[in-house]
Amino acid sequence: MSETGFVLKVESHPYFQRFKPEHLAILEKCASMAEFEPGSHLFHEKERATRQYLIVEGRVALDLHVPGRDPWTLMTAGEGGIVGYAWAYPPHRYYYTCRAVDKTRAIVLDAEYLAKKCKEDTDFGYEVMVGCTSIMAERLQAAELQLLNLVLKCY
Repeated sequence: MSETGFVLKVESHPYFQRFKPEHLAILEKCASMAEFEPGSHLFHEKERATRQYLIVEGRVALDLHVPGRDPWTLMTAGEGGIVGYAWAYPPHRYYYTCRAVDKTRAIVLDAEYLAKKCKEDTDFGYEVMVGCTSIMAERLQAAELQLLNLVLKCY
């Protein structure tokens, strides 16, 4: 990706705001842009996690497979959202299926390269892991609200 294009996207995506310039240079080396049509999948539940997606435009849904039923949408993520953090934690498999709800543009980060650079540069690794952990906290809060909603429907 060209430096100018990447810098423009970086400035518009909240994930990158806390990174130092030298860390942004690392991210640039593993970043590309991708577009997804509505209904297309970014990744599937239980696949090996090889990429992380930073949503620039559009909206994606995180769906959970429920045997014998339609997929359950845990949450949606729009502009500024991040999906695909599972590469950072064993067993390195996606926890959900992610599908585009609208036409979506995303910055795609190569997880293998990220993992390697996190080990080599612990300051960079710390910043990446703080980002991944904040995504996990967001997902837990979303799941909690979904479960609370289901419980309240029973009463």
